[in-house]
Amino acid sequence: MTKMREVAVPEDEEDYADDERVNRAIRKGLMSSKTVRQMAEETGLKPQDVLKKKTEILEGVDVLTIQEKRALFMMELSDMSREVRERAGRTVDEYYAGMINASTGNIKLMLSELSRMEKADSAKVDSLNQKRVAELVSLIREVIDVSVVEIAARHSLDEQDLFEIFNRRMGEAAQKRDMQ
Repeated sequence: MTKMREVAVPEDEEDYADDERVNRAIRKGLMSSKTVRQMAEETGLKPQDVLKKKTEILEGVDVLTIQEKRALFMMELSDMSREVRERAGRTVDEYYAGMINASTGNIKLMLSELSRMEKADSAKVDSLNQKRVAELVSLIREVIDVSVVEIAARHSLDEQDLFEIFNRRMGEAAQKRDMQ
C-alpha cells in the first residue's frame, strides 16, 4: 500500500480550483494518462476530489475554442520550461546544458507560436477592415445613385451633371485622405 504524502490542503473544497500546483499536476496527469489514484498521491488530495477536478478540466476542453486550446498548450509549455530551468539549477553540470537546451527549445516553440497567432490575428483584422471599407463604398454609391436621380427629377436638373459633381467631390475627398 502506498503512503499518501502530507500536503497542506485548503479546508474549503472550492480553494482547490485556485491551487495552481494541483491544477498543473492534474493537467499533467491527464496528458500522461496517469490514473486518478496516482494523481491523488501526487497532489495529496482524495481520489474523489481529483476525479471531480479531472472531470471539470475535461468538460472545459469540450467547449474550448482553438485559440483557447493553444493558450492551454502555451501555458503547459511555459510550465515545462520553468520546471526545467528550476531543475537545471539543482542538477549536476553534465546534465545542465541539456536541460537548458530543452528549456530554450520550449521558449522558441512558444515564441514562434505566439508570432504565428499574432500574424493570423492581424490578417483577420486586415480582411475584416477591407470588407468594411467595401461595404461603406457600396453603401455610399447606392445612396448617391438613388439620390442623384431623385434630385434631378425633383429640381429638373441633368442627372449627368449631378453625377459629375458628386464624382469630382468624391475624388477630391479621396485625394485629401490619401495625403493625410
